Amino acid sequence: MLALMTSVYTALHSGMSCAVSRAWPDRDPIMPSLSFRLKSWARLPDGSAVATVAVQIRAINPALCDDLGEDADTVMQTLGFALSAAADDVEPDTGFPLKLLEFSAVLGGAAVAPLSLSILKSGSYASINGLSDFKVDPAEALLIPADKVSSVNASFTIGRTRKERITASGLWIPADVGQLAVRTGFLAGASQWFTFARSPLSSVFLAFIDSFVALPSGFSFSLQVV
Repeated sequence: MLALMTSVYTALHSGMSCAVSRAWPDRDPIMPSLSFRLKSWARLPDGSAVATVAVQIRAINPALCDDLGEDADTVMQTLGFALSAAADDVEPDTGFPLKLLEFSAVLGGAAVAPLSLSILKSGSYASINGLSDFKVDPAEALLIPADKVSSVNASFTIGRTRKERITASGLWIPADVGQLAVRTGFLAGASQWFTFARSPLSSVFLAFIDSFVALPSGFSFSLQVV
């Protein structure tokens, strides 16, 4: 966890035009300032994990909170974190405005590098950005009874195998090259090449994009490995 939080601090400290600290410093807060903390880290069934970082921005007026919030969003996107929640608030003791943000990413266990998925486009792989949720359903082999159903010691034979299925969702970024390539691949109705990386491992696979949605509320698609 130290490596993850150090990575977040380093990126925010170099990319923000205000004071940055982890959690809230034990002194009077600086204005404007940004503080962050690890809100949650949860293991997923496929072995990866979803991490959520909570960010609190304090400034003299709401407009400056908004500007700093946009800067924080840009910085966190470079780390693979997508904005998953946001709210305005007021500091009870002072009445100064606050901007509360949450950023989420799917990580390879406790690794700093987020899980990444890329799609082949025009001869090179384009990263599909903005993903905050990732699920892998394992391959399945259908078992077919080889004997009569009434047999006491029934045996089975392996039928057709269904390969892995991947579902991903997150923030819809209309200008993202990778997301646009997914949409193009879905509309084309043809299999596409993808790369999947979870440090230090990576793989290349061919998959059919069998579902896709891109709305202001979010971006989601599913891949059937072929």
